[in-house]
Amino acid sequence: MIKRLTQLRTVVFILFVVAFVPVKAQSLSAFIDATGGNLSVCQNGNYSLTASAFDGSGVYVSHEWVSADDIIWKSVDNVALISTKKTGVFTVIYRVYDDAGAMAEASITFEVKPTPMARLIKSSQGVEVKLEKANNATVVWYKNGQEISGSGVYLKDLVAGSYYAVVSGSNGCSIRTNKVDFE
Repeated sequence: MIKRLTQLRTVVFILFVVAFVPVKAQSLSAFIDATGGNLSVCQNGNYSLTASAFDGSGVYVSHEWVSADDIIWKSVDNVALISTKKTGVFTVIYRVYDDAGAMAEASITFEVKPTPMARLIKSSQGVEVKLEKANNATVVWYKNGQEISGSGVYLKDLVAGSYYAVVSGSNGCSIRTNKVDFE
């Protein structure tokens, strides 16, 4: 019987020690992914950020997006939609809080590049692309939705149809102009 009590006491002691051995919890961490992995976007384009957090529990009680430049259009939990009306370099911070009171933070810096501004002007001789904010821009002309030959900002001797141009800036951003109809 004494041997049995000793064994029982040993088992109870082991269970007591195991129950109170501190288990190291994983620390909360976070990171941010940008739309398509791009850290550069054209002005007036769609851009979103998606954050992920890890701590082993998966119970997050609060998400927070912060930017000093007021470029976050809308955020829902771990997703932020970015307003790309302003150009420049911006930093956005994401914070996540879990039910254990831990907080993790991640930041991302990206650039919003200017999109060329252009519009078509109709004259009796043809169509001209008026460029604004478009240094070293290229112009591709379209008639009735099909690319046509023509280069530069002027298109002359036009036949009946609907014309527009796509203007691309040297930074890779482009815009489609208004449409002009010739009869």
